[in-house]
Amino acid sequence: MGIATIETVATKNRHIVSVFCYTDFMKNSITVVPAILESDLQQIQNKIKTVTGLVSLVQVDICDGEFVPSKTYGSNGDARSIHAIVNNAHKKNLAVELDMMVNFDCTGCMTRWSKVLAQSRPDRVVFHAGSTYRWDELFSRIRNTTESRDVPFVCGLAVRLDHTRNEIRKILESHDEFQYIQLMGIERVGHSGQKLSPNVFNRIKRLRRAFPDMPIQIDGGVKLSKAEQLVQAGATHLGMNSGLFKTKNIKATINEIQTQNI
Repeated sequence: MGIATIETVATKNRHIVSVFCYTDFMKNSITVVPAILESDLQQIQNKIKTVTGLVSLVQVDICDGEFVPSKTYGSNGDARSIHAIVNNAHKKNLAVELDMMVNFDCTGCMTRWSKVLAQSRPDRVVFHAGSTYRWDELFSRIRNTTESRDVPFVCGLAVRLDHTRNEIRKILESHDEFQYIQLMGIERVGHSGQKLSPNVFNRIKRLRRAFPDMPIQIDGGVKLSKAEQLVQAGATHLGMNSGLFKTKNIKATINEIQTQNI
């Protein structure tokens, strides 16, 4: 089994994109993804600055207060807000992933978000199962907004612990835009500081058996003490919010995870 790492490459238009590169599992390559959930742009910028030079990719949560109870900066789909997030990360030579915890099926939401995402050019976007049942329309709208008619970012599918393998497989097999899975490791999606569910380890193993070549990112409740067990179960990327930013030494925490003999 391979394990995915992130590399950033410059395209002809100088836009930085992230791609999955598979390396041998025995190389112990673990990707730590700092996850940022904030209602204020300054706090987002501060956290991006904190991890600059330590990682290659950051995740910023976009929560609309409807699909999940919490509400974050940029949640109304304002183009300037999303551009500000993406541009700030790119200026720090960081790839940025937007974790879209929004309802795409509300009136006008799909039109607005497809345009904003296509034009702001994040490197990766996580779409949550249940946020829309009109996947074909969503991706078509995104494509139609770009000159190349391609989805201009890597897409991930976020699933909850209670999603069945059949539900996940149906979405993945019907939409090849999805290139990785994000498994939510917590029960209450959209809230930071929660404990990792004890059910997550067996869930990862089942997903790894069902989708042996698919990168699996864990988001929510991830801490240093659980990192080794998560990767041994089959995770390739660890999204860390409070489990990283509330540690005494962020650099040491990242280094310890990424150098563990897994």
